[in-house]
Amino acid sequence: MKILFYSVEACQRFWQQPLWSYFDEAHYATPKETGTDLSFFDDYTIVVSARIADLILPKRYRLVQTFHSYAGKTAEYNPFFFRKPDGSDLFALHLCMGPLQQKILEQMGLSNIAPVGFPRWDLLQECNLELLKEALFEEPDKPLYTYAPTWVNPHSDWQFSSLYTFYSHVTRAIPDDVNFLFIPHQLMYRYDDTQEFLKGLRSRGVTTPPPGADPLPFLAISDLLIGDFSGIMIEWLLFQRPMLFLNDLAMHPARLLYYRLQSPEVQVLTTGPVITDPCDIHEELRQVEENTETYQEQRALWRDRCWYPNLEGSAQRAADAIRRLDES
Repeated sequence: MKILFYSVEACQRFWQQPLWSYFDEAHYATPKETGTDLSFFDDYTIVVSARIADLILPKRYRLVQTFHSYAGKTAEYNPFFFRKPDGSDLFALHLCMGPLQQKILEQMGLSNIAPVGFPRWDLLQECNLELLKEALFEEPDKPLYTYAPTWVNPHSDWQFSSLYTFYSHVTRAIPDDVNFLFIPHQLMYRYDDTQEFLKGLRSRGVTTPPPGADPLPFLAISDLLIGDFSGIMIEWLLFQRPMLFLNDLAMHPARLLYYRLQSPEVQVLTTGPVITDPCDIHEELRQVEENTETYQEQRALWRDRCWYPNLEGSAQRAADAIRRLDES
């Protein structure tokens, strides 16, 4: 079996990377390498791709779908992007992370859904989280508060991200007796404007993960997460720790065109306070610090809805599902 892992963004590569070692003839490529020449894919029997197949149309190979996160954007779960022109399934296999995602795929009438779990979870078994904290901070025993906004498009008049509106308020609200980590969305490295923004943060001593690093180990060492509309908030449910949401759909009605009201990112707003006014961050943060159990029941509820109960061995299950597809 010759297998190609194909992804547009680093966050899609994160999902696929734990699977690479399970295949002797695995290759990785991006659109920059393949260009528009679809004959590039002819040598492969299996192509593993994220989201809407990144607009690849299958020839003789079979497509396996991965999801870079628990996204619920319009293009992410639109039945139009899951069908060939004749109405048959575009993907031969969907590698599914949890019950909620499985339900969404089943409601679209899709078959060949493999409940494999979350391969990135396996990476945590290889990480020394204590050493990671020591490498990042001079006082690693302090609590760690992390801000992880979704991606910013500097060329658009409206944003999904809370970054430009909330960042300065977030940093002022962080107590002196905690460490602070800023996790940029990987797409921030795409634009010169946002890369300059990140350089400015680092020059002022703000701690960030190295470019291209999977954020999951950094979430694992965090005690509190501040974020907005991003799949990272659903990954955070795995750790069952407090979270704050910045912004909401009411602030930007145009987001309703992009997010479905029943999408996971919208539904998990019940697992922590939603802050629409930047001036409220300090008080809401204090409330969360004093009442860490307030949203515990909702966090547990949505963890069980979003994730399968046993995530260990997810990469092995995903690799086995792909091999079964190749043998069928």
